[in-house]
Amino acid sequence: MLNSHIKNLIAKRHIAGTNLEQAEKFCKWSTANGWATTISAWTLPSESKQSVAKKYIEIIKTISRNGFDSYVSIKPSALEFDMKLFEHIVKEVPDKNIRIHFDSLSPDLAEKSLQYFKQVKTIYDNVGYTIPSRWPRSLSDAKEIARMNVPVRIVKGQWQDPDDFKLACEKNYLKMISILINETPLIAIATHDKHLAEKAMGLFEGSETAFELEQFFSLPQIGEAIQSRYHYNFKIRFYVAYGVPYIPYNLKDVNMRPAMISWFVRDLFNLKQRFNLASTSERKFNHEVPR
Repeated sequence: MLNSHIKNLIAKRHIAGTNLEQAEKFCKWSTANGWATTISAWTLPSESKQSVAKKYIEIIKTISRNGFDSYVSIKPSALEFDMKLFEHIVKEVPDKNIRIHFDSLSPDLAEKSLQYFKQVKTIYDNVGYTIPSRWPRSLSDAKEIARMNVPVRIVKGQWQDPDDFKLACEKNYLKMISILINETPLIAIATHDKHLAEKAMGLFEGSETAFELEQFFSLPQIGEAIQSRYHYNFKIRFYVAYGVPYIPYNLKDVNMRPAMISWFVRDLFNLKQRFNLASTSERKFNHEVPR
């Protein structure tokens, strides 16, 4: 087992900082380099839903004030699936062009999240949804979301379905994209698996659906390498989290994703460099994300 202190240091590598101002600084840097972003506030389960809603509102106002090519990613469970609270958030939105996007949750909350999303779309049209590929229900969810004409982010997902540990999530990932192509305005290919991303992009040839590559800002990036190899013209977007630090990968999945070993070793190797030697945010960003 990892020492809790080491775990915390590793987790801190994967947030832009503890507050929105630090995430905003990263987004300014990203914008200057031609990359889009999505901003998410990571909170404790004990934080009140009102406090979480306030953070989401602050993110939206920050995006609007800076004119970022960005949107806010929310966790509906942190709002306790409260419709009145979502209505309050919408009333505070200064720019209706800013998307409010649902992150994926655990399998036991998937149905509740989907039903809440349907309700939300009746009062605010600029919303998006995330579907993980490692659940059996994901194909039917993709068909249902396809009928709603909203942007979709496809992820492998952090949580396995307890009823099906052997599901081939890579095959499911590609099947979901095939279902959504020509049915949704935008699909975000959210993966650090270069081979899977290349296969996914190949499905869009001749389609009417736009796609972009979404990358967690602190993990090894694959977008520019794919662009230079295949001459694909797609947007690269960084998922930027701030607040409570968490490790965005699960070493229990290492058998399915051996690259996680290199991520973990990289995190361990860079602990000192990340926190003791980088004296400015700009140096941290340069260290994390290749120009």
